[in-house]
Amino acid sequence: MLAALHDTYAAAGRPGLRQISQGLLLDDSAPATLNYQAIGKILNGKQIPSPKQLTSLAGWLLREGVSDGRSGEKEFRQSIDRLQALCRAIHQSQQGVRAGGAEVPPASTVNSDRQVEDERMLLGCMILSSDAISDTEGVIGPDDFTDDFNRRVYLALMDLYENGKSVSPEEILERMGSLSAIIPSRAAHLLHGIVAAAPEPYAGEIYSARMSKRSLAREIAAASEEVAGLAKSISKADEPDIEILSRLIEDRLLGAAFPQYSTCRAVDAIEGALDVVEALGSSRVPLGIPSGFRDLDRLNSGFQPGELVVVAGASRMGKSTLALNFLRACSIASNRPSVLVSLQFTRYEIMMRLMSAEARVALHHMTSGVMDDVDWTRLAQRMPSISGAPIHIIDEPDYSVGELIRTCRKLAKVDGVCLVVIDSIDLLFPGLEMASDERGRSLAAATRELRAMAKELDLVVIAFYQLGRVMVDHRGTPRPELHHIPWVLESAADIVILLHREDAYELDTPRAGEADFFIAKSRTGPSGVIVTAFQGHYARFVDMSES
Repeated sequence: MLAALHDTYAAAGRPGLRQISQGLLLDDSAPATLNYQAIGKILNGKQIPSPKQLTSLAGWLLREGVSDGRSGEKEFRQSIDRLQALCRAIHQSQQGVRAGGAEVPPASTVNSDRQVEDERMLLGCMILSSDAISDTEGVIGPDDFTDDFNRRVYLALMDLYENGKSVSPEEILERMGSLSAIIPSRAAHLLHGIVAAAPEPYAGEIYSARMSKRSLAREIAAASEEVAGLAKSISKADEPDIEILSRLIEDRLLGAAFPQYSTCRAVDAIEGALDVVEALGSSRVPLGIPSGFRDLDRLNSGFQPGELVVVAGASRMGKSTLALNFLRACSIASNRPSVLVSLQFTRYEIMMRLMSAEARVALHHMTSGVMDDVDWTRLAQRMPSISGAPIHIIDEPDYSVGELIRTCRKLAKVDGVCLVVIDSIDLLFPGLEMASDERGRSLAAATRELRAMAKELDLVVIAFYQLGRVMVDHRGTPRPELHHIPWVLESAADIVILLHREDAYELDTPRAGEADFFIAKSRTGPSGVIVTAFQGHYARFVDMSES
C-alpha cells in the first residue's frame, strides 16, 4: 500500500505536507483527523490510514496530478482503487487480530461526527498556540460546542487564558475539576488525544468559522421550529391575529439570523452626540489621534477611532517620512500605542529615521558615521522618549492582511493599540505579478478588511499608497488628484490625503522646502490644503511656523 501511495504522491509532483494539509482543509469531505502530522506519518509508513483518510489523501493527489497534466485520470483512479483495496485488507486483518485480545477503548465517548471533530481540532489549535485563542475570541463561545466534554475543555482553557495562566493539558484538567460523566483518567486520555491530533495553529480560524456558521444554522433551525409551533397555536384561535404572528416571525427568525447586529434609536444616541460636541468645543487639543500638524488637526480634531485614512503620493514625495511623522505624534508625543507595518524599510532604518527626526540630527550624519559631539548630545537627550515610546514595528517582507489583523486584535487587547500605519498598502497584499484586474481585486479585498478592522477594534488605520506616473496639469506641475488613486481606496477611505512637493520636480522653485497635504476627501471635516515644511535632512515634516 505504501509503495502504491508513494507512486501516486510522486506522480502529483511530491507536494509539501503543508500544501497538502492546506488543500485538504478546503475539502469538507476530508476527515478532520487527516491533519499535517497524520499526513506525514502516513507517507512515512508510520501510520496506516483509514479508508476515508486514504480516499481523501489520494483524491487530492489525483486532482493535483491531473490538473498539472502529470498523468492521466484513468491511471490515477486505478491507483486509488488499489490503495483502497489494500487498506481495507489491512484493517480487516488488524480487526481479526484484535478480536481475540483486549478490547481497544473507543477514541471518544461521543459520536465522531464532523462537528465534534472540528471542535476538537479547534481546541487542539488553541492549546498549542495562544495566537489561535486570540483569533477565536468573539467568533465562538461555549454555546457553539455540541459536545459537552469539548465545551468544558473550552471553558477551562479560556479561564486560564483570561487570567494570564499557562494553557496546557495538565492545567486544563485541574481547572475542569471533577467530571461527573467521565472519569479523570479517561478525561486525560481524551485531552491528550486532542493535542496529539491537532493541526497547525493557523487552521484554528478555519475551524472556528465552521463552528460559528453551524451554530448559527442550528439557532435558525430552532427558531424556525418555534415559529412553526406558534403559527399552529395561533391558527387554532377563533380569531387568529396575523399581525402578532408576523411580529413574532420577524423578532425570532431575524434575531437568530443576525444576532451580531443591533439598532439604535435617534433619541438614544442624541445624548452621546451632544457630549461629543461639547467636548470638542471645550478642548484645546485634538480629541482623536493627533497628526502632529496643527492645521490638519484643526480641520478634523485629529484622526478619529474607526477611520480608514489613505495617504497617496508619487515617488520621492516623502510618504515613508510622513508615516513616521504620524507615528511620532501618536506614540512619542502622546504616548499612545501604535503599530507600524513597513514594507519599505527595515526596523533599523526606521529607528535611525525616528532618532534623526526627534533629535534633529542629520540623517546622513548617522548613515555616514560622521556624527559630532553636538549630534551625540542631542541624541542622548531624546533617547529616553524614543526608547520608551509604545511603538510596535513589523518589517516582514511578505506580511499579509490576515496576519496584520490577527496581530492587531492581540495588541488592541493586550496593549491598547489605537493607531496602525501601513507603508504601503500596495505592497501588503500578495501577488504583485498578477494581472492588473487580479491586483485590483486583491487591493479591494485588503481595503475592505482594513476598514472592517478599524471599526471592529476602534482604532485608526492610515494606509499609504504609491501613485503611478502623474501627468502634468494645466498649471505645469504633475499635481496629484483624487482620480489618480484606485476607486476602491477612494470609496472606502474616510479621509484621503494627497502628498505633493514641487521641489521634487523643480529644484529652483520658489516653493522649495514646502509640502502640500491636499485633503481631497473627508467625512469628518472640510476639504482643503495644508502647507507644511519638508525637512528631508531630519527625515520629517513640520508645521510652517516651526521651519
